[in-house]
Amino acid sequence: MGIRWQPDAKTAGAAEFSWMTPQDVRLETNLLQSRVQHRWAQDPYQEFYEREPLNDNQLIDAENGKMFRPMMAKLFHQGWSSVIYFIGDSTMRNQFLAFCSVLTGEAVTKVDPYDYYTTFVCKAGGHSAVFEWASIFNYTVVDGLLRRGYPTPTVVYVNNGLWILHMEPSWSWTTVDGYRAWENYEADLQQTLQGYRQAAPQASIVFMNTHSVCEEAYGGDYKRILALYRSNRSVAAEPCVKRLSSMGYFHDDAEEKCVKGFRVDANAQLLNVRLQNTLGKLQNVKVVDAHGITRQRCDCSPDGIHYNALVLEELKHLFVQLHWTSM
Repeated sequence: MGIRWQPDAKTAGAAEFSWMTPQDVRLETNLLQSRVQHRWAQDPYQEFYEREPLNDNQLIDAENGKMFRPMMAKLFHQGWSSVIYFIGDSTMRNQFLAFCSVLTGEAVTKVDPYDYYTTFVCKAGGHSAVFEWASIFNYTVVDGLLRRGYPTPTVVYVNNGLWILHMEPSWSWTTVDGYRAWENYEADLQQTLQGYRQAAPQASIVFMNTHSVCEEAYGGDYKRILALYRSNRSVAAEPCVKRLSSMGYFHDDAEEKCVKGFRVDANAQLLNVRLQNTLGKLQNVKVVDAHGITRQRCDCSPDGIHYNALVLEELKHLFVQLHWTSM
């Protein structure tokens, strides 16, 4: 069968998997494929994007001594069911890939560049998972998945952060509307939470905060930009200030915002403070401290952003927040 999210015909009826269509396995529309191909044709980091998805060797490293599979086997028995929506960027997608691999007993799915904006699903026993790409907060995601026929979630697990931090001029702050998403982080977060609760009022909602950034792992343009940031932040911020000016933003605090928007660990921590301050005023929302899990773990990150050997640790913290298991 493989792990291309296809139902096992021997154990599942067609009706149960009516929400699993061929479009969920590959790209959903030709228009989407054109958009992604256009992006990759201009992207100098294509090779990086092709390397960062979780692979089998990384999952083996993640499992080393963790006894995660026995815990999963005991936890996800046949006596109950769950539907987990994983919503976010590649750091969330890699947790989904790990979850599905362990749940189904299959190899980690190989994700190619044209899969980045694909909806993925997997199922085993009474448990299923759905991954939807969302690099910034989007309050319509859960409602959109339900309208397309996906099962109602019991858990919504979501993250947002790294994509709204820039490395100007190499990673523009206009990528996926990053500046606006950074500026309106609190409002977007609250709107997203409200939208998810309205669409799936019975679901548990868990946010994952932003990974620690291992700056020493940066290479190429990022390494040069980081060196300038460390030596002279005002000069480093100039491309960003020009970018904001081209967008019509001419306020005196442009440089300050650009400095706080660089993709460095201090600014990832600032985002996490904003997340915690916003969610702290609300009830029944849990947070997986991914920054704490990845902090000072440069040994697990070849690029300073992805920590694939720690994905199972992040999943275990999710289960703890849901009170499915203990540490």
